[in-house]
Order: sequence, then structure tokens, then C-alpha cells
Amino acid sequence: MAIHFVLQGKGGVGKTIASVLIATYLQSADKEIRCYDTDPVNPTFSHYKGLNVEQIQIMDGAKVNQKLFDSLIIKILDHEGDCVIDNGASSFIPLMDYIQTQGVIELLVSSGKTVYVHTVITGGQGMKDTLAGYLGLVKNSPDKGLIVWVNNHFGEVASETGKHFFETKMFTDNESKILGAVTLNKLENDTFLSDFQRAISAHITLDEAIASDKFNIMEKQRLKIIRRNVFSQLEKLDLNHD
Repeated sequence: MAIHFVLQGKGGVGKTIASVLIATYLQSADKEIRCYDTDPVNPTFSHYKGLNVEQIQIMDGAKVNQKLFDSLIIKILDHEGDCVIDNGASSFIPLMDYIQTQGVIELLVSSGKTVYVHTVITGGQGMKDTLAGYLGLVKNSPDKGLIVWVNNHFGEVASETGKHFFETKMFTDNESKILGAVTLNKLENDTFLSDFQRAISAHITLDEAIASDKFNIMEKQRLKIIRRNVFSQLEKLDLNHD
């Protein structure tokens, strides 16, 4: 029974895509999953009907009410299976404060749950902000509980000296916290990018797109290649253990 929090303080970096891929991977392994969307501004994850995502209301008027996170934790504790939680950038700080000050990870672990924290870092203009979000999560993640999604779509994640993220002190100094990483390489070929974006725009998973008669055989083949690449990386993290 594993809990997957997908957290990042920077919006528009592929966090929901990561949530969908995690949920689809677990679903394909016949896991009894529950999915939750706590983004009060852009609840994109909740639009994926095939994942039956439940939107958690955390707003009290124009402000995030931390006490409303209680219902999320109670739902997680009541479910005898895996959960995926996609949290919005606008509620990143309130949720992180809630998790830290109220002993959420300790409670989940003591209740027999395995807790994973997934975060996305990107290249390009968003790299500085996503790395700041990553560093904020490191200290609050359980040992070997942090999974880093390296999204190279906006540019390679590398230091000014050309070192890849995995070669930097930001990574090596925190290896005790990091379970592993998933790399999302830029889809250079327009055919792959077009097919992937079409599935995302329709708010359907790769599995749903591959099974759909709205995608032709070559489009399905390209989506299968993308799926295989991501799922093989997730498989190495051994997320399917009971």
C-alpha cells in the first residue's frame, strides 16, 4: 500500500503528466488505486475520467484552509491500496507545511503505508524554480522516498558548467533520500510529440489512447514506445511491491 505525492512549487512543468503516468503504471499492474487532485486553480488531473480522480476541495473562500487536507489523509488511510495525489503549485506551500507540522508522513508510515514523494525538475527558464522546490522537498521526504522526474522537454537539466543533474552536489549530497529518477526526454520527432500532446489534450491515458479507435496503428505504435520507455524506468524503482 503506497502513497504517491506529486509535488512541485512551480506550475506548468509536467507535474500532472507525471501523476497520470504513475497512476496508469499502477493501474496496468492491477493495483487498486485511488487518485486525488488538490489543485484549487488548475485541477487538470481530475479531468482524467479513466482514472476516476476525485477533486479535494481545500479552499475556504479565497484562501487555502489547511484543515481541509484532513479529508484527504482520512481517505488515504481508509483505502486498502495505492493512492496518487497531484497537488497544485498554488497549494504547494500550505500542503508542505501541513505534512511537516502535523506528522503526516509519520502517521501514514505507522499505519502501514509506504510514502513516495515525486517531484519534477525541468531545464530552461523553470530550472531554478524547480530545483528550489526539489531542495524544499528533500528534507521532508522519507529516506529513499523521493523520486525525481527529470523533464528535459524545456531544455536539458544541467548546471552552468555542463554537469548533468545526477552529477551535481544537489543530487549526490541527497542520495540517501532519493530512491531514483524518471527521465522524460524531449520528443524531438514531431510525430511522437503530436501523438502524445493529442492524448494529453483529450485527457486520456496512454493505455486509453492505445485502445482507442481514434488513433491509427502507427500513432498507437509511437505511444507504445513512449509508454514502454517510462514504464521501464518505473519498473526499476520497484513501486509494485506489497
